[in-house]
Amino acid sequence: MASKKTALAAAATLLAMLVAAPAQAAVTYSFVALSSFEFDGEHAVGAWSFTSPDFITSNTTVPVSDLTTCVVVPTGGPGTCKAPSFRYFVNGPQDVDEVATLHFSSPLTTNTEIYYYFAPGSFEHFGTYDTVLFGAVQQGVLTVAASAVPEPASCALLLAGLSLLGVAGRRARRR
Repeated sequence: MASKKTALAAAATLLAMLVAAPAQAAVTYSFVALSSFEFDGEHAVGAWSFTSPDFITSNTTVPVSDLTTCVVVPTGGPGTCKAPSFRYFVNGPQDVDEVATLHFSSPLTTNTEIYYYFAPGSFEHFGTYDTVLFGAVQQGVLTVAASAVPEPASCALLLAGLSLLGVAGRRARRR
């Protein structure tokens, strides 16, 4: 009887593994602004990161509440992060530019948004990207990475293995 139950459990697990849809890995965006031009009387450096369910492929503003981290250090005093954005400019300085922003307020300004230009495709592919305009005067680095998400089949296989270990342990105790 136990061998029939074990066989049925193994068959059900295999079926679940075959039917289960693959997991979609989330995408983590991390941006570091290393330098900036003077805007509204001040320079700024900063960083932010957040996780998106998929690649960003259109103009997107990220609410501050969705940010995993956000730090901004303007020269005019303590800074407060505002919602960064991803923008696509067609016929921009590089024909199609992808722009990530550092958006903040400080004692000198209530609303400063600094644009950092990246090569086309930077938002839609995993990797680390440097800004493509202005050199060291306004430099930033964007890292696009996959967040670890276990595949449903891996979880099913783990459960099946643990179940078989339980069955084997129960049988050993009976003997």
